[in-house]
Amino acid sequence: MSILHDLKMVLTLSCDESSRLVSDRLERPLSRPERLAVRMHLMVCARCRRFRRNLNLLRDLLRRRSEECLTDTDMPSTLADDEKARILKAVTGAQSEES
Repeated sequence: MSILHDLKMVLTLSCDESSRLVSDRLERPLSRPERLAVRMHLMVCARCRRFRRNLNLLRDLLRRRSEECLTDTDMPSTLADDEKARILKAVTGAQSEES
């Protein structure tokens, strides 16, 4: 990407684009211009800050719930123990990659 394109993105990022990038960040690393554009947008946009906070909260709640389900021995499940262990390993590995 050109420097002018990157600068334009940083200066003119819309709420829709910001929301998409905040969501994308959960699945892929953002480029430096994308990160800068989101940071600058979040500095001035309370709605997008709230969206990011709620998205992170939802992700954390779902992770905790999935871990509880995978480690809860009283819960009836159709998953075999080795499948539960594999899923738990994938979830905890994804957590460590984001930190």
